[in-house]
Amino acid sequence: MGKFSGILICADFDNTIAISAEVVKKNTEAIRYFEQNGGMFSIISGRTARFLRQKANDAPCNTYVGCVNGTVVCDLKTDTTVFENFIENNASQYLIEVCKKYPDVIHEMIIFRKDKNITLQTKNADFEEQLSEVFDGNVHKFLFHGASDFLPEHLSEIRSILGDRYEISRSW
Repeated sequence: MGKFSGILICADFDNTIAISAEVVKKNTEAIRYFEQNGGMFSIISGRTARFLRQKANDAPCNTYVGCVNGTVVCDLKTDTTVFENFIENNASQYLIEVCKKYPDVIHEMIIFRKDKNITLQTKNADFEEQLSEVFDGNVHKFLFHGASDFLPEHLSEIRSILGDRYEISRSW
């Protein structure tokens, strides 16, 4: 029994164990020491499992990790998904409404799908059709990218459109 047996540490990836998407060597050493002494280490991140697998040697996790803001829980070593949650297909109708309301604020959307990430430009003529096509039961999360003058009032209004169907947060 190690001195860290029974202790689980969960850390965010970006700007916690990694800087500019690269794991800090000192953090890798500390994680390995912690695990060698009985501790369990996990990452809980907005990043995808695909991304975290690429970093697995530098950020060794000896238990499940939470990816895509908790919509996926997986074991990076065995490439096994133990939990997965998807956004319902009709979400595109709400997202189109939001993008129409803020055409000068929201410039693009990133759709995090099970198979890949897709970036859509909101000003493209076929944006609505493209968005509807990607929501096919395999979407974990979406992000709005836009102008730097995005205000708290915008966030409140977006929440009123999306209701309690989704968790909405502002990311820096």
